[in-house]
Amino acid sequence: MISPATHSSLALSILLTTLIIEASAQAGTKLPPCTNAQIRKGDKTSLAHCECFKGDQKCSTQCPVSSQPPGSPCPGNLLTQLHLNDCTHHCRADTNHVCSSCGVWFHSLCTCLQTGTCVQQYASPAPGAAYWVKTPGGDLATVTVPVADILALEVEHPQLAEEGWDFGQSAKVSNPATQALVINSVHSITHNQIHMHLCPLNRDMQKLLSGLVTLKTPLSQFKSRQPVRLTSQFGGAFMYCQAAQGKNQPISGKVMSDNIKAVRNDKSLCDYEVGAAVLRDSNGITWGCVTADRLSTEYQRFCA
Repeated sequence: MISPATHSSLALSILLTTLIIEASAQAGTKLPPCTNAQIRKGDKTSLAHCECFKGDQKCSTQCPVSSQPPGSPCPGNLLTQLHLNDCTHHCRADTNHVCSSCGVWFHSLCTCLQTGTCVQQYASPAPGAAYWVKTPGGDLATVTVPVADILALEVEHPQLAEEGWDFGQSAKVSNPATQALVINSVHSITHNQIHMHLCPLNRDMQKLLSGLVTLKTPLSQFKSRQPVRLTSQFGGAFMYCQAAQGKNQPISGKVMSDNIKAVRNDKSLCDYEVGAAVLRDSNGITWGCVTADRLSTEYQRFCA
């Protein structure tokens, strides 16, 4: 519980930040765009003197994924859905602040740090710490360090990778009765900062998962990761799912991260097409699934 003194201090900080920004606007003073370094520091004082730029440009370069070795299951000409001015440095590059593909970093995260309106993983994180936040819109979670995508998250920040799924399933972030959690693949993302969708769950996918447990196929069979054939409605490929072994229980972030890693390391699958999701079925069983095909994990699959 937040103490009255802490609540008053937070309210005053938000008020002062708002007044500085409004005063600059009224005076006709254009604030400079907030830089990557300022956002990374997460310091309200610094962020009060810059604008969390809402990039709305479809920037010039459609970014490719890295070149594929011979025999790779990934298409040789695989492009992302990202359009940036600097594809090499992702949203670390300040030149990308005008690009809509960096909007999660330069606008959504920046704004909630600037105004103190993030739902934070930790109550009082240290300045510059790496942690998860839910942004004010309520449909997105991201991290306070620049991380390009799900593969970078798993490789460069394995602890954050696990913690994200635990954070996403917490009561302050999502409601499993109505929402799914989704992180899309490198191939299908449109924002170049790792982000978890907190979306209205797809009832057809919920029905598919609810039907996996039968008298012949008990829940215990899904105590470990199992291949699940998707219906034609969802593209017909395999996904790889594990279930919590009791009703109304979360599936651990470590399980999710381990399964993403296992699917990513399957040499018959393209790692740039790996996405993941958590959804609770109509029987109260929570499923963690990893997809590995050209389609989005989010659109018309786990999200309504």
